[in-house]
Amino acid sequence: MTPPTVETRAGSEAEPGSAQAPSIAPAPSMSSAIMRTSESAHASLVAQLHYETDVMLRHALTQGLQLASDTVACHEALRDIDGHDPDKIRRLTRIHAQLAHTVAPATPRSLRFLQKEAEAGGFWSFLGPIRLVRRLIGVAICSVVALFALSLSPQVDGRPGNFSLFNNSGLDLLLNELFLLSAASLGVSFANLYQAQIYLRDCTFDPRFESSYWVRYVLGLMSGTILAFLVPIDHWLEGGKQAQNLHGMGKPTLALLGGFSTQAIYRILFQMVNAIESLVRGNTRATAEAQEAQARVEFERRELQTRAELSQRIRGLTSGLDSKDPVARAMVELADEMAGAIPPSDLPAGLEESPREETSFPDSDTQSTTTDETSSK
Repeated sequence: MTPPTVETRAGSEAEPGSAQAPSIAPAPSMSSAIMRTSESAHASLVAQLHYETDVMLRHALTQGLQLASDTVACHEALRDIDGHDPDKIRRLTRIHAQLAHTVAPATPRSLRFLQKEAEAGGFWSFLGPIRLVRRLIGVAICSVVALFALSLSPQVDGRPGNFSLFNNSGLDLLLNELFLLSAASLGVSFANLYQAQIYLRDCTFDPRFESSYWVRYVLGLMSGTILAFLVPIDHWLEGGKQAQNLHGMGKPTLALLGGFSTQAIYRILFQMVNAIESLVRGNTRATAEAQEAQARVEFERRELQTRAELSQRIRGLTSGLDSKDPVARAMVELADEMAGAIPPSDLPAGLEESPREETSFPDSDTQSTTTDETSSK
């Protein structure tokens, strides 16, 4: 008995009793996926142009900036723009560029970020227009609370020995170190908030640099700790009226100043390292200047040597030429000029210039007479 056959061609039907093969949907091609991705990217760019243009226009109007009379009308006319209309996209791009120039120093990125933060809102929005400022304010409040809470402890009494890493230990040392860290945190929080406030006031805040504030915060803690522990201010003022006026706040003040002036502490440490290196290696600037002067002298010596050699070669080439030849005369003048530009004292060794003599050319009449006598003989 012959088994039933199954047609394998598309659109054919299998004979009764045959096994029906499952149909498989064709996989989407790579080109169609790329086309969809490019279309979505194009649409997002057009949407970004619309959004940033609208934000900049609102900012310019609220700030009273001068705009062209048809800017708003052109923007509204292009609001329902077709994403595949090149002419309208060019017009929208020109409006975007004009508004970006008008709202400067604010940037489209900063205005877009501030607008999105304002639209997000939230319960804690009264603390600041952006999340970074609200978090910095929270850190500053925590620093103030920690500073006052730790000062209530009897172990934190401002005596210099309590802040020493070698004369104190245990919980007493921990509480005093946390007190100094709180002071440093308060100082760096003040610096960060002040800097962020300037950028927000000018609408130039860039969200790409949010992490730099937290890096500066950590650096402030480190610089405040370094300044408080390594500068023995209490020992310098011990027994004097200045020490009595500080009331044990010398090291906390140094910690606060160190947190606030992170860049200044870095420069101080950098200059100290340079001073130590100069003691070990000598003055690097003097060495560099001496090397530069030596290279300049060597260059001038080679230049003089090259000019002297070239002058001698030109004179050798013109020794057998006709005196009436203008090219020969020009070559002689060039050689004399090059040789005259070199002082005799500066000539390189072995190339001392011989006494300058007028280069003699054989006279053309004498040369012809000699030629005739030779031919007659």
